[in-house]
Amino acid sequence: PQPQPQPQAHGVRWEKFLPLRSLKVLLVENDDSTRHVVSALLRNCSYEVTAVSNSLEAWRILVDLNNQIDLVLTEVVMPGLSGIGLLSKIMSHKSCQNTPVIMMSSHDSMGIVLKC
Repeated sequence: PQPQPQPQAHGVRWEKFLPLRSLKVLLVENDDSTRHVVSALLRNCSYEVTAVSNSLEAWRILVDLNNQIDLVLTEVVMPGLSGIGLLSKIMSHKSCQNTPVIMMSSHDSMGIVLKC
């Protein structure tokens, strides 16, 4: 008897699970050195990064529908409009409310954690 040919296993390639385009991250951080370091880390991970130093700049970018931001990464404590204030505006705006937001802080205060 002739041996039957074995069907070839078709493995799943991990590339199928990657997004078709790089994600656009809006980084909001008032500290220059932190902003540069986090931007570099994100770009090294193939994210497209727009980095700004305050929440008002971030808000202008978010409401401009041409930007198509996929994720906001924002410092909690900033002068002027805080990260929490920005989060509140995002959550109440029809075109932005489904944009994921990650809050970050160098402060270890439990009060800040609970506000987020």
